[in-house]
Amino acid sequence: MRNFLRKEEGSVVVLVALFMTVLVGFAAFVLDLGLTYNSASKLQRGLDSVALAAVRELPSNSEASTQWNNAKAAAIKYAELNGINNLNTSDILPVYESGKIIGVTVKGNVDVDYHFASILGINSTNVNKEATAKLMKVSGMSGLLPIALPKAVMDIIENEGLMGQNITLKLGPQKVDALAEDDMRDDFEHEFDIAGNSGWRGAINFLADDLKTLDGGDYKNAMESGGFSSIINIGDPVEANSGTMPVDVTGKIVIGQEVTVPVVQKDAYGVLRVVGFVTFQITNLEGNSEGSKKISILTSSYVKNYIVSGDSTSGVVMNDYGVRAAKLVDY
Repeated sequence: MRNFLRKEEGSVVVLVALFMTVLVGFAAFVLDLGLTYNSASKLQRGLDSVALAAVRELPSNSEASTQWNNAKAAAIKYAELNGINNLNTSDILPVYESGKIIGVTVKGNVDVDYHFASILGINSTNVNKEATAKLMKVSGMSGLLPIALPKAVMDIIENEGLMGQNITLKLGPQKVDALAEDDMRDDFEHEFDIAGNSGWRGAINFLADDLKTLDGGDYKNAMESGGFSSIINIGDPVEANSGTMPVDVTGKIVIGQEVTVPVVQKDAYGVLRVVGFVTFQITNLEGNSEGSKKISILTSSYVKNYIVSGDSTSGVVMNDYGVRAAKLVDY
């Protein structure tokens, strides 16, 4: 009996059996938690897309409005496209600001079946995620046309209820004298000369680091490209351009297109700077001569609520003309 008890043959089998239990436990921890993490990430990406799609139907004055109903419908549609088939209208919540719905929160969940962890009696888990998107005031954006409206002109347009009327943003030299009063009012004349450039009608150069460096932001290049590719922020300096050079915008700028332009004002040092952004829909394009593809006149009407599609920054905006960016936020 003493000899039998001293024998250690077979003890390795016991140790291996015990170790395999621990190994399977670790496998369950690593593999099944990895599966949970992947499912959670996929759900979060889907909800992010849903929130961004829904918020583009806003703003809305109430939860009984057409806009909010459209936002919910867009959320459910994009949820299905992203493989989230259990999203209900009760999972779509409005985000209010100053009495208006300017954002949307969507909540979702997914059941994740475990494989190795089932050995330990854990068969599944439920993952819950949510995403919130808001319409943020734009403090900088790309794609701007090199045409600016003085803030004083925007003040006149707003104060006199001219937002729905056609406003001529760019004038060619042959057209100035014959321009109808409705297109460029007499009381705009002085305000458009604030840059110290007599006859200036809104054409600008986008400046880079200082007033001497254009960095490809000159009027002609930006117009013929359909907009300046870099982000222009509120506070950035611009320089007046005569704008008399006809430019070929074929395929880049068309009637019916919505375009955003900077609103400018001189600072205390006499530097012309961006102080806001406003969006117009182009209603007319004309050349200096009949049939000309080179545009010298661009007329447009104000777009009240516009959501930018390109690169943008969000921040404090003192002069708000309704330009917004759809952004994911923590809420």
